[in-house]
Amino acid sequence: MIKKAEIGKILKNKRLERNLRMDDVAKEVMITRSTLCSIENGSGNYSIDILFRLLDFYNISFNINSPKAKTNKLRASRISKTLDKKINRFIIMCVEQYASSINKSSKSVFKALKEKGIIKELTVDYDDMHGMSTYSINEYIDKRLGKDSKKLEDSLSSKKHVLAKTILIAQTSELIAKKYKYNIADATNGLYRSEVIEKLDDDETGLYNESAQYLLSLFEESVEHEIAFSVSIATTGGKPPSKKVLKIYRAYCRGEIDYKTAIAAITRLHKK
Repeated sequence: MIKKAEIGKILKNKRLERNLRMDDVAKEVMITRSTLCSIENGSGNYSIDILFRLLDFYNISFNINSPKAKTNKLRASRISKTLDKKINRFIIMCVEQYASSINKSSKSVFKALKEKGIIKELTVDYDDMHGMSTYSINEYIDKRLGKDSKKLEDSLSSKKHVLAKTILIAQTSELIAKKYKYNIADATNGLYRSEVIEKLDDDETGLYNESAQYLLSLFEESVEHEIAFSVSIATTGGKPPSKKVLKIYRAYCRGEIDYKTAIAAITRLHKK
């Protein structure tokens, strides 16, 4: 069995070979710099999920073919998916709480946080930040956004029911990810760009009292759904969207292309 000190030495050598800083690697595998430092030094406790993320990042194989190792890898995969959901719910809560505190629309807040790289920061620093108070997180976001927070769109009405909306958005994004084989981040991006969030933002619609399944049906009826699914499903007999279609949809989610460009690109794919 390989000892922690040996693993740490191997990982450190791989990082140095690639001329990477600890901060760069830590961000890529979504851990803190201090955690990476302790791993490379062969000290401290860390989960098998973190180890596999580092091994995958460096493309290292330790010949883990034993039944126990395979079980651990499957367990690590399940842990990783659970962690993704926790991080996603934390990010949604941050968006909704901040939007409520400044009385702005969730959609515009999410867009601003993504453009400023704050969504990625919240993801990377989840371990350190998820226990912080609402006030501290709002203050952090406010400082990172600076004057840009004043330029965000006004919400349709006073924002209430923050917790109910947070849970509903999280559950709906998980349903989208599961049904259409998305990763959770892309599903959330797509949902926040849709008209569903605009309707949910308006307390008068009462959507915060509905189920996640109902919100999923609204999303599937929205314009955004056509981009990744309607064209694809109509021309592939109901099969899940292809990798190329998903790539176009993800570009749309990130704001790299607009709706018309996305539809045109998907249509061209199916004409080939």
